[in-house]
Amino acid sequence: MRATLIVQALDMAIKNLDFKPESTIHHSDRGIQYCCPKFTDFAEENNFRLSTTQQYDPYENAVAERINGILNMNLDLKKQLRSRYC
Repeated sequence: MRATLIVQALDMAIKNLDFKPESTIHHSDRGIQYCCPKFTDFAEENNFRLSTTQQYDPYENAVAERINGILNMNLDLKKQLRSRYC
């Protein structure tokens, strides 16, 4: 996954928000796309607080992983989020 794809997706999400939060926490693994200047500059410009795992362990940030689990379970996101090309 390229950083440009992530930046485009997050930019689209920001533009479609009904409210504008002061900051947003973005939790990810340590993939190169999340560490490169294209993404980190975009994140800084949009008041993102970056949260990354340190040892490639998804359980390292248990709060973020728990929130992701709750969203997936309660909103059934895996079934509802589909590519517009499908």
